[in-house]
Amino acid sequence: MNASRWTVCVNAGLALCSAIGLVANWVLAKRDAAAEVREYGRNVDSGGYVLLAGAFILLPAMILLSLAAIGFWRQWPERWLFQGLAVAWCLWPLLMMLAG
Repeated sequence: MNASRWTVCVNAGLALCSAIGLVANWVLAKRDAAAEVREYGRNVDSGGYVLLAGAFILLPAMILLSLAAIGFWRQWPERWLFQGLAVAWCLWPLLMMLAG
């Protein structure tokens, strides 16, 4: 397996993991909202912060990783740009956690 094909597989796998994480995040936000209604009798925050964080981090990561995978698969000239943006976007939350 050459490097380009390996990169396509890794990017596609990470994009799939991001999509699964986004769906799981949505399910957890809905579950938290239902638990708050049972506990407090009203909807306190609906898991909105969880959903917002997941959408803000995972959705762009999924899109960028998918574009990088397609770019490497189709040999687009912009493939390295998408790859660099995807790596930077995925490392950004880790760096923020380490810094904070």
